[in-house]
Amino acid sequence: MNPPKRTAIITGAAGALGTEFAIEAAKHGYDLILIDINAAKLQASAKQIQQSAEPPVSITLHVVDLSCPIVTGKQIGRATCRKR
Repeated sequence: MNPPKRTAIITGAAGALGTEFAIEAAKHGYDLILIDINAAKLQASAKQIQQSAEPPVSITLHVVDLSCPIVTGKQIGRATCRKR
């Protein structure tokens, strides 16, 4: 019987440290939920992670500003609060 699939949620996933955490989790067989405010960098990180993952893992991306106090479950997946 196969063990249940595990999932890691990584915030700040487009940064160097977040990407490295995600690569390590993928190497250990974790599917990934990656969260970051920068869509372009998040896509690039996901590509890098997918290329290094063996066997392949599922990667779900969410572009959202988690520092925004109004983020709710309905808003995850959309960048909402970019007042900087």
